[in-house]
Amino acid sequence: MHRDELKSYYEAGANEYDQAYVGKGSAAIGGLADRYVRDVDRISHVLSGFGHGHLVDIACGTGFWLPFYAPNCRRITLLDQSTAALSKSRERVDGLGLQSRVELLEGDVLDMPLPSSAYDCAVIGFLLSHFTDQQQATFFLRLKSVLTAEAPLAVFDSVWSDVRQPYRKKESYESRTLRDGRSFNVYKKYFEASAFESMLVTQGFTVKDLYVGDLFIAATAEPTLER
Repeated sequence: MHRDELKSYYEAGANEYDQAYVGKGSAAIGGLADRYVRDVDRISHVLSGFGHGHLVDIACGTGFWLPFYAPNCRRITLLDQSTAALSKSRERVDGLGLQSRVELLEGDVLDMPLPSSAYDCAVIGFLLSHFTDQQQATFFLRLKSVLTAEAPLAVFDSVWSDVRQPYRKKESYESRTLRDGRSFNVYKKYFEASAFESMLVTQGFTVKDLYVGDLFIAATAEPTLER
């Protein structure tokens, strides 16, 4: 039920998903628009310096971050389980003239077939916060199997902060309501900075750069242990 509801939410909300990134929609709650925009700018800066070879963007959503890392990569795979979100990604790919370099794959990363050791780096945005501990463990096992041995990560997600606390619980099923009135109960957790970094270290990565904003957290990391 957890995964089905999450997929339904992102499928239904693809047309308005990017609004928070530009300070609209849910970002306007509590006057947080400027903080959203600032954190998005910092993540954009991180991604502008990230990527090489064949990059996989896991849970790419609408492809919002594609313009920032695309210049650094020879090939790009955009992966998401939402048909509607991938349609938005396709529009971005076409608008940027990247058709010859980008492949779009539809499916759930936890169980869809993917080639072994195929990707030189990975972008993982706002995905881990929807995973239970077991799903997180499964995800990292799969991730390591599809990456090359020295592949770095760029990971960003939602942070737990004093700014966030009045509006959300640290871990819960949140009610998300779209503009058309449809509501979805979505599992979501918010990462403390120490827990976010510890998660990556535990999974065998060394954090190289860490940004902790009011709403988002971002890190680049490289493998520490031989996989």
